[in-house]
Amino acid sequence: MKRSTFVVGSVVVWLILSCLTAFSATDLSDSASNLAENVISKLVAGDFQEAVAQIHEPATYDGQRAAEDRRSLTNDLDLLFKEFGNPSSPKLAQSIVALHGIEIAGGDVPYWKSLPNRGVASAATYLVNFSKVGPGVIVITLTRVSGMWELRSIALGIEQNRPNSRKNMLHIGRSFFLQQDPSMHNDEIDRVLNAMFGS
Repeated sequence: MKRSTFVVGSVVVWLILSCLTAFSATDLSDSASNLAENVISKLVAGDFQEAVAQIHEPATYDGQRAAEDRRSLTNDLDLLFKEFGNPSSPKLAQSIVALHGIEIAGGDVPYWKSLPNRGVASAATYLVNFSKVGPGVIVITLTRVSGMWELRSIALGIEQNRPNSRKNMLHIGRSFFLQQDPSMHNDEIDRVLNAMFGS
């Protein structure tokens, strides 16, 4: 799994540049599987605040900073799902999925880079149908940094082999970054998008 990281506004945005390994239900412990299923059910229901409530925050964050981070992440999920559309019919993938996507996580870049494997302990990849872009992917990445299973990040994307996958993700990425940080210049957005999906 390869990622590049950018800071857009105050939020860490992890750009997925290659394949993500899909984990089947038997690959996850009961606790991890239950957490992933709970998060995907919240996302399908449009309850982004409850989904984000389960995300890991650095131990150095006090209550106020953690709450602010979760509010920002909730807003970012809302922006992303407005572009992708509402997800339905989630199905756990049984093989490797190559996708173009955007992944959001709490905390900051130095924190995650300081951890082995950037804090990733496992992941569950779901094939879904988005109401606007059609077939797509949601990846729920989990961590055990605190000693218990917690949500680490959420990624939304489109499989690379889908028609117009790159074109659709360029449109979604541009709209997302402009709404997330209206002060971003076009050349900066182009740089980020080219790093994500190739020029």
